[in-house]
Amino acid sequence: MEVLYPEPILVPDGLPTTVAAEYGAALKERRRNPNGYAALLGRVLDAICTDKRIGSHRPNGSPIFLGKRLSILVNQENLSAVEGATGLRNVAAHADLGALLPEDVPYLDALIRYILDHLYVIPAVNQKAIDTQQARDQ
Repeated sequence: MEVLYPEPILVPDGLPTTVAAEYGAALKERRRNPNGYAALLGRVLDAICTDKRIGSHRPNGSPIFLGKRLSILVNQENLSAVEGATGLRNVAAHADLGALLPEDVPYLDALIRYILDHLYVIPAVNQKAIDTQQARDQ
């Protein structure tokens, strides 16, 4: 038997444990509340930045906010700009900025998946392909 609705929550292979846990938590909220989902995706972005050793505080102890951390990540990992991810997340996380609509969610999904795919999923799949080829060559 295959469950067609709701779609099962699938966290892709290759994500570090903390990133996978945050992404899984966000995906559980996706269908219920676009604002909650987007706010939780901010936690995913924070977890990615932490995994990639991008500090969350300056030497004087003041915080480095997500937009700046994400900018550092983009430069460090040679990614295309993804300002839309923090922009939509900010709207979702702060009631005075408005609210996301369900039709905004696919934009956020695509931006987050771009980051996850390029930093974790594609390298993991590539390594599995290399391992498979090496096993066949032996």
